[in-house]
Amino acid sequence: GMSERSPVLSTRSVSKAFGPTVVLQDITVDLFPGEVLSLVGENGAGKSTLMKALAGVHQPSRGAVLVDGQEATFRNPEQAQEAGIALIHQEPISFQDLTVGQNIEIGIGALRPGVFRSPKDIASRAQAILDQFDVALDPDAPMASLSIADQQLVEIVCSLARDARVIIMDEPTAPLTPSETERLFGFVRQLRDQGRAVVFISHRLNEIMEISDRVMVLRDGGHVATLDIGAVEGVDHLVRLMIGRDIAPHEPRDAGRAGVALACRGLTRAGHYRDVSFEIHKGEILGFGGLVGAGRTAVAEALFGIAPADAGDIALNGTPVSLTTPTSAIAQGIAFVAEDRAKDGLFLSMPVATNITAANRASFATGPVLAPQKEAAVVAEAIRAHGVKTPSASSAISNLSGGNQQKAIIARWLLNDPEILILDEPTRGVDVGAKEEIYAKINALADAGRAVLLISSDMAELLALSDRVMVFCEGAVTAELKGADMTEDNVMRAAVAGAHEHLGQHVDAGAAS
Repeated sequence: GMSERSPVLSTRSVSKAFGPTVVLQDITVDLFPGEVLSLVGENGAGKSTLMKALAGVHQPSRGAVLVDGQEATFRNPEQAQEAGIALIHQEPISFQDLTVGQNIEIGIGALRPGVFRSPKDIASRAQAILDQFDVALDPDAPMASLSIADQQLVEIVCSLARDARVIIMDEPTAPLTPSETERLFGFVRQLRDQGRAVVFISHRLNEIMEISDRVMVLRDGGHVATLDIGAVEGVDHLVRLMIGRDIAPHEPRDAGRAGVALACRGLTRAGHYRDVSFEIHKGEILGFGGLVGAGRTAVAEALFGIAPADAGDIALNGTPVSLTTPTSAIAQGIAFVAEDRAKDGLFLSMPVATNITAANRASFATGPVLAPQKEAAVVAEAIRAHGVKTPSASSAISNLSGGNQQKAIIARWLLNDPEILILDEPTRGVDVGAKEEIYAKINALADAGRAVLLISSDMAELLALSDRVMVFCEGAVTAELKGADMTEDNVMRAAVAGAHEHLGQHVDAGAAS
């Protein structure tokens, strides 16, 4: 067992603070050769900070890092690398315009100023390294031509060639398809069997169950538990440890009694969707299921005036409307929480306060802008009401975790008091605890009589929140499911109903949630 072996890397009561904010508190952990230790916890629980302390990116404020039982101080990542500790990044850090071979040369630290190596030498050394680790890639291929998964492999191979004994992977599977994830896991097991220690971070708890030997749970910067995987009674057990409570199952709402808020007939936009008809009742959550690119977001963009349909009719509360711009949609009481927070939703460099008041109708209308005192009061109330964890209303929103950024955006739209709320992948990149708060919020909105359109690729989320689900495949609605028919199988079947040609990869993409 573990007890006879000595740890390759350890921490002893490591704490880390940034200014007054303590992000890690007294963490003690041992990493043994030949094991996969997974780290789980909500965003902001301290996982990445702990990794960076191990990898020399951050120096602990208190406590010690030990290599082979000896205290070590890493002033930078290079010193950690020299001690055999490698941090693999989620988005691989590489030189896109150079070849795989040149990237390996740089990655293993073989390129020195003033030392010339012929392209042939570079390629043959890279080939030898790739062969050694059984990775089939062409050393002469430009890095830019590789998938993210293959770029990750190049980064891992470089760290192995530098004789890394500890390999830390921070959410490596986030950008990967299921088959790429399977391949990565094969590689991780190979590393473990070679006697290396692997640290693995993922939000996907089923992956954690599959790949780990031990799991360490962090909550609010503190250590909750470290368990052998055999002692974990499944994903729900991990969730309880991460958030300290159980997730309540969905109670179906008695929706539809309050009349139709939004009705669409025959919406069509060439190349995106065709002949889409549906209605959403007040107090109802209508889910859109389907694979990425099936047309769900494009339909939502028509409802919000971002990209109007070529044909078809939209009625709000029984009155035909023309929604040609987001401003017209906002004026009609429609709110849109976009999938890509960073691109569409947030003003990253601005304070939380500005982000919350950004969509307020007063600022769109010709009326007066919010007076500063009133704005401060509105923002303070929104931060409180939505449980946005932020040092202050004037902090840059880019400093917040994904879940808190998302809560700030939802807070922003609710200031408008919208009748119809469109949520596109509302919990993408959001941790379990914040997900629960967002779910409670969405349910409360529907209970208060608002109409909610939910687009989600997370099957559990779609089925837990929706009162009805419409499934899209290649631009057409292939099923409408309610009650007992709302099952994962039925959604998947309808999602691939028309996808004959690329069936394999389509199913792959859909199952990735």
